Amino acid sequence: MYKNEVLTVLYKYDDFPYQITLEREYPLNTFRVDIAKCPEKIPYFLIEFVDFNDKIAKFRIYLFNGKKVRVKKGE
Repeated sequence: MYKNEVLTVLYKYDDFPYQITLEREYPLNTFRVDIAKCPEKIPYFLIEFVDFNDKIAKFRIYLFNGKKVRVKKGE
């Protein structure tokens, strides 16, 4: 749901539901999802809210591994 410049996102990860709110300005436009429980340097996704146009939200998804190498696929 997008209302008053705030996007409410519902998602499910590891069979657990989450709800977050995002805005267009940093740091309120990103959230982190840990991929695995490792003792050190946990790999994770960083999901960035980019834009909302009519009924479509646009996101960028970054993958970080333990060595902080960023992988980016398209735009």
